Amino acid sequence: MSLPDPARSWAVLVGFPSYDTLDDLPAVTNNVRRLQEILTSPHSWNLPAEHCLVLPPPSGPDAPTVSRDDVLDALHTAATAAEDALLVYFAGHGLLSESGELHLAVPRSDHRRLYRAVHYERVRHELVTNCRARSRLVILDCCYSGSALKGYMGADDVVANRARVEGTYIMTSAAKTAPALAPPGETYTAFTGELLAALEAGVPGASELLRTDEVFQHVRRRLANARPRRPIPQQRARNDGHSIALAHNRWTPPPPPASPALPVPPADTPGRRRRRRPTLTRVQARVIGAVAATALLTAGLGSDRPKLSCDVRLTRVGGECVGVSDGSIVFTPELDQASKRISVENRAAAEKPYVTIALLTPMTAPDGQGRRRILEQVQGAYMAQHSANRSELVPAIRLVLAQPGTTEGGWRRLAGQLLDMVDDPRYGLRAVMGFDAGDKHIADAVRFLASHGVPTVGGSYTPEPPSGAPEASPSMAWTSPSAGDQLRALASFSTSPKREERLLVEDLRRGDPYVKGLREAYVDQEPLPRLLTYDSSSARTPVSSSTFRDMVDSICSPKAGIKEIFFAGRPAHLRLFLSALTDRACRKDPNVTVVSGSDTTELAHDRELLRKLRGQSITVRYTAAAHPDMWAKTAPQEGAEAQRTDARRAMNDALRQAEESGAPDLADGETISVHDSALTAIAAIRASTHASTAASSSLPSTSEVGRALRWRQGRMAVRGASGWICLDDQGYPYNKAVAVLTLDGKSALPRLNGVAWPEGKPTGCAPPGVG
Repeated sequence: MSLPDPARSWAVLVGFPSYDTLDDLPAVTNNVRRLQEILTSPHSWNLPAEHCLVLPPPSGPDAPTVSRDDVLDALHTAATAAEDALLVYFAGHGLLSESGELHLAVPRSDHRRLYRAVHYERVRHELVTNCRARSRLVILDCCYSGSALKGYMGADDVVANRARVEGTYIMTSAAKTAPALAPPGETYTAFTGELLAALEAGVPGASELLRTDEVFQHVRRRLANARPRRPIPQQRARNDGHSIALAHNRWTPPPPPASPALPVPPADTPGRRRRRRPTLTRVQARVIGAVAATALLTAGLGSDRPKLSCDVRLTRVGGECVGVSDGSIVFTPELDQASKRISVENRAAAEKPYVTIALLTPMTAPDGQGRRRILEQVQGAYMAQHSANRSELVPAIRLVLAQPGTTEGGWRRLAGQLLDMVDDPRYGLRAVMGFDAGDKHIADAVRFLASHGVPTVGGSYTPEPPSGAPEASPSMAWTSPSAGDQLRALASFSTSPKREERLLVEDLRRGDPYVKGLREAYVDQEPLPRLLTYDSSSARTPVSSSTFRDMVDSICSPKAGIKEIFFAGRPAHLRLFLSALTDRACRKDPNVTVVSGSDTTELAHDRELLRKLRGQSITVRYTAAAHPDMWAKTAPQEGAEAQRTDARRAMNDALRQAEESGAPDLADGETISVHDSALTAIAAIRASTHASTAASSSLPSTSEVGRALRWRQGRMAVRGASGWICLDDQGYPYNKAVAVLTLDGKSALPRLNGVAWPEGKPTGCAPPGVG
């Protein structure tokens, strides 16, 4: 990648600071002047002056007013002359017709005289029809005339939608219903000011040549984190528009400290006033930190009603301690040893060029099973970090534990802290991984981070890929099969009962991604089952054993003839349902199979439930992302031998590390699932790392890592312990191996039935539909 050839590139810069009937925008003059200086500078495109057309041109007060035709003439001249790159910049008022068509206002136009404005379709026509340039970039810092506050420029994401041009990268200054800010007295408008700052001062962690998407994500983060908050810009890319080089990255990272400390979040929380903290001496801080850490370990964070005493580096939000730990903060006593290992590994990694990855999951739970699951997730992330840092590849990997709590205020607080760690060279956060997107607040946090360009790799739950245009951000990827894929794989183990022998038990609660995925996956099965429902959203009648008592009576009726029950609900409700089944007449009815999703793994260590299932004819069958025996004891299948060999090698390595680090039993797949999501994030980081990284401070940017997450295919597939992780161009795994498990009380742990694939057999890692 190189900067555009100045001899074959052109720019058209249009900016109107004053209008006949619309509000004046004096900062626009500075916008255009400084952008012209940058584009003609050797640090950027080094355009010849005659290749950078500016309207209105610098002239005296008697100069004629620029018209619509003057703008189109300049655009036509540049479009027909440019061969390598064309940049079109507009700052001023934007007007919408009654049908929603965009018009760029010139000094004599207004909302009653749209015929005097530049219809954007004319601009688009020039770019599509008359322009031969390889790269085309449009930057719109424009407004609608209906702004109620003087000094504001309205804009909408329809600008980006209606301004799309094939082969072009579009930046717009604001999203839907938000005005683009031109603060009175400021040198530049808010959006263009941040854009100019990025081109002049550089972008932390970005590549040597700044690309459009790197600049956009940096500008977006800056505006989102500004106080007062600024409007959020939008973008649209076609073909390779996201990789247009704009300038040399002039940012110079300071040398990292030997042992980086985690950032302390600001004292204020959303909706609350900032309170000044007293300044502490270093000795006082150490004493307070030690006391707080001790209190954290002894306060019973896992109990039902904990007495919280947050470490000074954490923030108390909604009765929980929220923040990031590099191992120096221990969230619960169960995580003590794992946290110490992570801390040691992080100190060693800081001696080399490094980046940071974050495990995003609630670090506390009200019961022993929940705390065990958290420990398994932390162990899985540590195992991947430890393995990666034993190789000769660069960069080294630091791991932090991100505790969002269980409230909206908590995840928002944490997400802001993680964003700060992306731009700060002391941390260089490059990926967030291991999360369970079935948790609403976690899913919200992930969407927020991904929308700001932070690469995210989901672990134990993958939403169903949407039809048509993907909802996922370009920075998102997933490593576990979706609920639909898991059930398609599970179908090969089904006894295929008749329609009248199948039943769906469904939670009517809405807004739970896990339950929604199960519900939709079950409905897609043929033949469609019969339906029984319950509702966990009612506060007046919480789900209890009695919820399922009458339901079970009808299921266990001899006339019902039910052989297979699909359960679309949370594991806590499945536990109550299974308990009701074992207590009622179903224990006399042979061969009843209850089928549910991957979260059923939470029941694998429920001794009371296993005791009830023992000796009965009720079998619980479910899928898991992994099982330690899935490759060692499964008979080879046609086309699976190469995958089986790679996965067995990775699994044996994971088992060896688990034994060395004291990891819990891996039978429920949670540890392996998070291990593989961390492995995928690390693979993307290292795939996007420049070959010269070992000899320089150039580390991959978040946008480079995000792109490397896509198309993990062929030789680029991740050889995970759960099998090959093959990702399509939207970041979703395809035909991922699934472990099919049975829980029936006959053994203390789930039994492995075998390995299955959504497409019925392994297909390798060629792109979907190929080979």
